[in-house]
Amino acid sequence: MDFRAALLDQTRSFGELIASSDPETPVPTCPDWTLKQLFRHVGRGNRWAAQIISERRVSPLDPREVHDGRPPDDPDAAIEWLNEGAAQVLKSVDQIGTDARVWTFLGPKPAGWWVRRRVHEAAVHHADAALAVGTEFVLPADLAADAVSEWLA
Repeated sequence: MDFRAALLDQTRSFGELIASSDPETPVPTCPDWTLKQLFRHVGRGNRWAAQIISERRVSPLDPREVHDGRPPDDPDAAIEWLNEGAAQVLKSVDQIGTDARVWTFLGPKPAGWWVRRRVHEAAVHHADAALAVGTEFVLPADLAADAVSEWLA
């Protein structure tokens, strides 16, 4: 599976769904969140991971300290911000190498671990958004199987 392409694809699809929806729509699977908050969570999460990787962190990074961690107010610029965050994860891994060890919430792991993790984060929150707006969500079978594998690992 090409996790790099999947990260960009899932992020782009998530952004397209959010862009075509009311940002104040509640997200039942993420209690007390709206689509706007879910969008910020996914976008900031990618930048959070990219910063952990690029700084070769060995300790946690407070999400409030993420560089450029808030989306712009302009909707088009916000979508660009979202997609750039996913690209930053890939760029950060490329800069330090897939096997360089960095902090994760499961202990030190190779930097490349973050790509797979962020794919599944984007996919699950894409599903959350689809459920919130009442639209179909289809995940490729190989990605769905890998999400289960990651969860059980």
